[in-house]
Amino acid sequence: MTKPITPQKMIERLCKKIVDFWGLGENVASVLGQLVIAKYTDMKPLSAEYICDRVPYSRSSINTTLNTLESLEIISHTTDTSQTGRGRKKKLYRLRVSVDDLLELGLKMTLDRVKSIEILSKKVHRDLKNIEPRLAVIAREIKEAADCLFDKDKVKISAPPY
Repeated sequence: MTKPITPQKMIERLCKKIVDFWGLGENVASVLGQLVIAKYTDMKPLSAEYICDRVPYSRSSINTTLNTLESLEIISHTTDTSQTGRGRKKKLYRLRVSVDDLLELGLKMTLDRVKSIEILSKKVHRDLKNIEPRLAVIAREIKEAADCLFDKDKVKISAPPY
């Protein structure tokens, strides 16, 4: 008998599939999962510390992941104004987009990759066309050199000096 899958686990699996589609790591899926849960359960924005307590990654990895998601404009942050005293104020993160938007972003990223592959393919094909005549010249020169080595009238082959 298997355990029933919790809604949180289903959201984490969905985020993993979305992030795989983007070509990003599992740590991004875990952080994104926490932010999706927060958005759809009407939780307040999450701090990096809160996320760190719930995912199996280091604080630096979480911060890097949050910065990546922020640069992709998937999440945004505000500063915790309730924090008093000196020192750096906490950043509170929230998801800016819907799950549909996440899927659409994955599709756009995939199309960008396909376009990049097409551009590289054209460049390689063009470069190969330029290389073919050069390879023919090199092959002819190698053949001529080999013919000279084995032509007894032109070159005398002696035993190696060892």
